[in-house]
Amino acid sequence: MAPGTRPAAVLLVTAIPEHGAEDAASLRQLLPVATVAVTTGEEALQRLTRARWHGCVVDFLLEDMSGLELLRRLRDVASLRQPPLCLAGSDLARDQQLEAVSLGACALLVRPCTVAGMALAVRRMDALRECHAREAGAVAQSRQALRREDFAAALRCFETWQPLLPGPDAIGTSPASEGSRLRGASLQLFVQGCNALVQDRLDDAGLALAMSRKTAILEAEARMAMGEAHRMAGWLQAFAESAQQAHHAHQLLERMDQVAAALVEVLCYDDRLPLPLNTAGVQLRRAGELDAAELAYAVALELSPQAPGVHFNLAKTLARNSRHKEAFDEIRRALQLDPDFEEAGLLYRKITGKAWHGEGTGIPSHAAHGLRQPLLDV
Repeated sequence: MAPGTRPAAVLLVTAIPEHGAEDAASLRQLLPVATVAVTTGEEALQRLTRARWHGCVVDFLLEDMSGLELLRRLRDVASLRQPPLCLAGSDLARDQQLEAVSLGACALLVRPCTVAGMALAVRRMDALRECHAREAGAVAQSRQALRREDFAAALRCFETWQPLLPGPDAIGTSPASEGSRLRGASLQLFVQGCNALVQDRLDDAGLALAMSRKTAILEAEARMAMGEAHRMAGWLQAFAESAQQAHHAHQLLERMDQVAAALVEVLCYDDRLPLPLNTAGVQLRRAGELDAAELAYAVALELSPQAPGVHFNLAKTLARNSRHKEAFDEIRRALQLDPDFEEAGLLYRKITGKAWHGEGTGIPSHAAHGLRQPLLDV
C-alpha cells in the first residue's frame, strides 16, 4: 500500500446491532480500517459490487435473507473485486458450515465474537487477499498498457504471467505432487480444499477453496484481457485462442463449484464414507454433469490414487464423453489394481471387444473410435 493510502473498510452485514458493535470493536484492535454496517443482504450486494472492501463479515441471520443465501448470490457474481468473506454465527450446524465453505467463505467466526476468534478470521482473509495481490497487479498493469495502446508491453505482462500457489503454511497442506494429473494453480488449490473438507478441517478448506475460485477468476480475466490485446493488435487467430482459454477458465470455475456442492451434499448425508469424492462423482454423472463428474473423480484419485473403483468410475465417464483412449487407460489401471473386479472386466470388454487377460499391448484401433457395445450404467 502506498504511503498515505487509507485501506478499504470492512463491511459488516448483520441484522443485530450488538453483533455489528462487537465485530467493529474486535476489528479496531486488529486492523487500521474503518467498518461499515448494513442490515440486509440486498444492501450488502449493492455495496460489494460498487466499491472495494478490505473484507466482509456476514452474519448467518439477516433481515431479508440468510447469510448462506448472500454467499450463494455473491458466488454467482464471479469478480476479482469481491473481498474475502467470513460467515459468523452462534449455533451453526455442521451442514451450514460445510455449505458456507463451499460457497466461498474463507473463514468461520463463532459468536460471541472474541478478539482471538476475529484475529484468526482476519489472518484467513489477509492470506486470501495477499495470495493474488501480485497477480492482480500484473493484470491491472497490462490493462493500463492496453489503454495506452502499448500492445507489446501488455502482451509481455500476460505472456510471463502465471498464478502462484501460496506456501503450504497458508492452508496447512502441501501442493499436489509432481505426477498430478490436475495441473495449474486453481486445480491444485481445489484438490487441497477438497482434501481439507473431507478431513473436516473447515477453516483450511474454506481458505483453499476460496483461493482456487479467485485464481480461476483471475486466470479468466487475464486471458480475456490478453485476447483484447491481440484483437487490438490485429492478431485475430491469437485473439480467438485467448478467448477460448478464458472460456475454459470460466468452465473450470463452474465445474469446481459443482463438485464442491456435491461433495458437501455427500458429507452432510454421511461423513463416514471412505471415498466421498467418488460418491460425489457418481451423483454428478447420474445427473448428466459428466465434466463435473470427471473432475470429482480426478480429485478423488489425487487423494487416493490406488482406488480401483474410482478409476472404474472415471473410465465410465470418459467413455460416455466419447474419450475412449483415456477410458481404456483408466479401466486398465482399475484391473491392474484389482484383476478380479468383475464390473471393470465387463467395461473393458465393452471398450476393447475382448476379455481382460492381464497386461495388453494397448487399446485396439476400433476402440479408439467408439464402443463395440452400448455402455450401460452400472
